[in-house]
Amino acid sequence: MKEIRQAKANFFINIIGEAKGNSKLIWENLKKLTGKDHSNTAKRLEIMVNNNLTQDAVEIAIAFNSYFIDSVRVLTQNPSTCFLGSVLVNDTQPVFIIREVSESKVNNVISSLKNSKAKDVFGMDSTFLKNYKESLIGPITKVTNTSIGLGVFPRVWKSAIITAIFKSGDLADVSNYRPISILPVVSKVVEKCVTEQLIAHLNNSPFTLHSMQFGFRAKHSTETANCFFLENVKSKMDKGGAVGAVFLDLRKAFDTVNHEILITKLSKFNFSPDALRWMKSYLEGRTQCVRVSNELSPTRSYDVGVPQGSILGPLLFSLYINDLPSVCTGSEVQMYADDTVICACKEQTTSCTRTHYCNGPGYKVAQ
Repeated sequence: MKEIRQAKANFFINIIGEAKGNSKLIWENLKKLTGKDHSNTAKRLEIMVNNNLTQDAVEIAIAFNSYFIDSVRVLTQNPSTCFLGSVLVNDTQPVFIIREVSESKVNNVISSLKNSKAKDVFGMDSTFLKNYKESLIGPITKVTNTSIGLGVFPRVWKSAIITAIFKSGDLADVSNYRPISILPVVSKVVEKCVTEQLIAHLNNSPFTLHSMQFGFRAKHSTETANCFFLENVKSKMDKGGAVGAVFLDLRKAFDTVNHEILITKLSKFNFSPDALRWMKSYLEGRTQCVRVSNELSPTRSYDVGVPQGSILGPLLFSLYINDLPSVCTGSEVQMYADDTVICACKEQTTSCTRTHYCNGPGYKVAQ
């Protein structure tokens, strides 16, 4: 038995070693070894639609699109009155202004995009953009600066193509799939230009991001968040305290962001009127369709959430929940984008306040 265990361990070590640090390849190999590889399910996809199994790609695409949009609307119906915590802003905080960009900046942003052959609604991908960037830098820079100057995000950049990815459970159940969004690749150039400006602004404004937000801050990462949490717990236990932690799973966190509340919070972060107008335009009027076996569902609009698959979305979400620690009295809250943990010692309790805050913006804490 010992030899068998050792041989098995060596086999997995070799699999990981052959991937040479490629995390995607590691997970693909592990899924195959554990029988969880569903990469071929699209070839024989069969979904329950109106109590009947169907393999019709258009019917399946429509069913997925309806589920992805309608399931979010159910979560955001009838939220309680929103509780706005105290936003960490003072009178000396500089105003955030979105500034025009140079062709050199656009060139660097295009080069930094992840290589992908996933086609957007225009049939373009980041590989195409990189290959022909010399011809495209000028026009993209002009469109970007026009967008910034007018405070308008182009409508044609608000259309997403969704691919349904199986999670687990019954293959025929649409609720067992998650959406992967492919946004227009050129829109990501503009997004990244704005995101980099906003991150620089936040890192130069010590009163903006909460000290317990470990995302999008210089010299902070998931590693520093984990180290802080472990040291915090250890310190309390060394003093004889009983420590409890609640790891929050906000259901469809990015998808249920209320635009009106987000814009209100951004105004409290000293966003200029022009920056607020651009952000509002960026969020509203978005549409999506689902692609199954090269067939597309009809397009549907949605009016909540930050765009899935976007570059700017996670940062906006972090600002959206930046005031969460201020309503969790008697405890400490750590955040990394939508990953949140509440840590309390001895008789400290926070569940009532926490639930009130989460239900306000339309969130539901997963059971």
